[in-house]
Amino acid sequence: MTRIHLVCLKGMAMLLLLAVLGAACAMCVFAEQNRVFDMDDLLTPEQESALEETIAQTANSANADVGIVTIVDNEGKGAKLYADDFYEEQNMGYGSGRSGVLLLIDMHEREVAISTDGQMIRILTDARIDTMLDHVIDCLAEEDYLGACEAFLEDVQYYAALGVPSDQYNYDSETGEVDSYAPTRRSRISTGDLVVYLLGSLVVAGVATGIVFYRYSKDGSENAYPLREKTALALQVNSNVLVNRTVTQRRIQHNSSGGSSSRSRGSRSTTTRSSSGRRHGGGSRRF
Repeated sequence: MTRIHLVCLKGMAMLLLLAVLGAACAMCVFAEQNRVFDMDDLLTPEQESALEETIAQTANSANADVGIVTIVDNEGKGAKLYADDFYEEQNMGYGSGRSGVLLLIDMHEREVAISTDGQMIRILTDARIDTMLDHVIDCLAEEDYLGACEAFLEDVQYYAALGVPSDQYNYDSETGEVDSYAPTRRSRISTGDLVVYLLGSLVVAGVATGIVFYRYSKDGSENAYPLREKTALALQVNSNVLVNRTVTQRRIQHNSSGGSSSRSRGSRSTTTRSSSGRRHGGGSRRF
């Protein structure tokens, strides 16, 4: 083995070692990331640990970043604005660039908020947010704080699996701007599939062409039908006379609430601005 080969092997080994170390460091950093911020101490350490695992599973299945925070002071912002700002200040995306959703519980002000970002704005429409708030508040009324968090996570997984409603649209609460959902559909056909499709089409076309040639190549005189001897033509004159006439008139009711331009609230995602001006979806409710 030449010296050049030895140098190349050492270089490849060094690159492989660096890649393994980088992956290990990334896993360590990921393990240290907290997604539960229980500043009001509503949960026990064991409950927080269990929630961290559930959140990790939810984030993986929903392909989104998920967080839960409890607070003792909303700094006069209100739950929704505080949740939007907290999402950004804590860098909930952790640099992944994914969309996300955050649950905020403020037991002192008796208010719950959900903040959404990115694609989760479209997935969690206003109607879905209302349902999620119902589930969370039902548990909080029983002082079941863990159950409230788990209900939130279950709803995130459920709605993420359903995806974005086909008629979904974002509505900017400040400007009234509407941004309709327009999914991008890409058809991906592999080279192997394309070859199979082409060969199949050629076979079908060949069989059809062969049948046509075979039928037209036969002598048509063998089964000639004696048209003149077997047919006859008889014409009759018919006339229609209008005897009576009845006219019925009906009034067609029109929808005065917008017609075809009206939109379903159930498919709307209302967006608001955080303190930085970034758009977030979601909602809040007192209880």
